[in-house]
Amino acid sequence: MDITNVTIDLSANNNISNPSQAFAAARANGIAGVIHKATQGSGQTFAFIDPHYKAAQQAAKDHDLFWGAYHFGIGNTGGKEQAQFFLEVAQPGSETLLVLDFETNPTKGETSMTLAQAEAFVQCVHDETGRWPGLYGSSYLKQQLTVPPDTVLTRCWLWIAAYFDASDSPTDVPKPFPGWATWTFWQYTDGQPQFMAPGTVSGIGACDRDKFHGDLATFTAFWQAGGILPSGAIGGPVGSQHSAPTHEKRSVPREGAHCYTVQPGDTLSGIAARCGTTIEELVTLNHIRDPNLIRVGQELRLP
Repeated sequence: MDITNVTIDLSANNNISNPSQAFAAARANGIAGVIHKATQGSGQTFAFIDPHYKAAQQAAKDHDLFWGAYHFGIGNTGGKEQAQFFLEVAQPGSETLLVLDFETNPTKGETSMTLAQAEAFVQCVHDETGRWPGLYGSSYLKQQLTVPPDTVLTRCWLWIAAYFDASDSPTDVPKPFPGWATWTFWQYTDGQPQFMAPGTVSGIGACDRDKFHGDLATFTAFWQAGGILPSGAIGGPVGSQHSAPTHEKRSVPREGAHCYTVQPGDTLSGIAARCGTTIEELVTLNHIRDPNLIRVGQELRLP
């Protein structure tokens, strides 16, 4: 079995004060991909944005690291609403891995996301981006699934959390959940010494580390496709077809057009440049509160 161990996942809990310095050291230590928490919940009462996300995203770009974003699902607000909030904050490009973290919620005053809410979340992400996100889970996810599972969630690639002891054989791997041929990513440690090594990374310290089911070439192709497995690759749902995505041409407004539909990877500055206008004009015309938060599929009026 080919395994590629070059990915870490992070959140504000890692307390990285200088992400540029940390990611430079991590890259030198062999890390190629970072998946970072972006959001949790949604709505006025339950919305949370990871305060380290934006700085870490820029640092990953500066140091040529693959980037991914995850949302921690809760049960207090709708799945679709949470997905829309996540995409607004994450601002995913075509190579950004997108993930729903589906597990028991320990946050006081919040409940755990239900299977139906998770289904609404992943369907919304697919509708907005054309890609099924990854699904992260462990025992809670397994408990919620029927056997055989009858859920759209099995269209997602599986990221399984299963911590093995340091004394276990390095060749031991977890079994996938019903509905998946195998896992795509395996979070095998949170960096604590009692779990399988290695659990630390230069510049980061102890952290969550994740193994990819495939060789480095497959890993690279998977990430460059934004989470779509190359044809013939392992790691996806039972019976599903995986192929490299067809990249549609960006929507470029024709002469005389008065609106533009935001595409994956778009930024407001890039749209302004292509449409012969300025960020300021677009912000004013579309009542945009934060120029860094535009959503795929959003219709922007043009001057």
